[in-house]
Amino acid sequence: MKKCTLILLALVLFKCSNGQQDLLDNSYGINGRAIVDFLDRDESRSTAIDASDRLLIAGTHLFTSNSDLYVCRLSTDGEVDETFAANGPTPGFFHYIPESSVGRLTPPIIRVLNSGEIIVGMSFITPIANTASNELLTYIFCLNNNGTLNAAFGENGMAMFSGASVISDICEGNDGDIILANELNPLSNFKQTSLARISANGQLIEEDFAEEAIEFIGDPY
Repeated sequence: MKKCTLILLALVLFKCSNGQQDLLDNSYGINGRAIVDFLDRDESRSTAIDASDRLLIAGTHLFTSNSDLYVCRLSTDGEVDETFAANGPTPGFFHYIPESSVGRLTPPIIRVLNSGEIIVGMSFITPIANTASNELLTYIFCLNNNGTLNAAFGENGMAMFSGASVISDICEGNDGDIILANELNPLSNFKQTSLARISANGQLIEEDFAEEAIEFIGDPY
């Protein structure tokens, strides 16, 4: 089976010494390169830095014909932190496989909240039971800083939203609410941007709450 390996480079500021320029921090990983070897055919799709300067990586793994989600954390020396999601099937990796999916529509997006909790969003194309059609389902995961699901968020750490939209970005509001930028009708020629706000416990507060902004940034193209 073909094996894919993800390589991350630790870049530092240019430094001149005897006419030479150092690009890599050789104390990080192996000569400045952190190697993350999860499963075959895995891809890094989004990264974030936590308050302890540790790199968080959200990626996808091709599971037969489906795509599932993984999240891992690297220590400050570039090693996979196996204390993260330590009780999972693969120490150091949070791993989610949807019950039924024909694949991801968008790559995952990862963000670290001021509380230290980790928010990951991803949209899946999911078959509709007893039909030949599919639907879009958006999943929002809230992880504690140790990689376990925050049971107080949504349903056991996960909130799911249906509709013809996929996540474009995630940010945290001043009041602790989570703001989602969504792309409406992503498979059509009439894409638009909308905003949704969910509470810190994963409940939808309101959609399209900034109508003037949506009218400005969401004109069809």
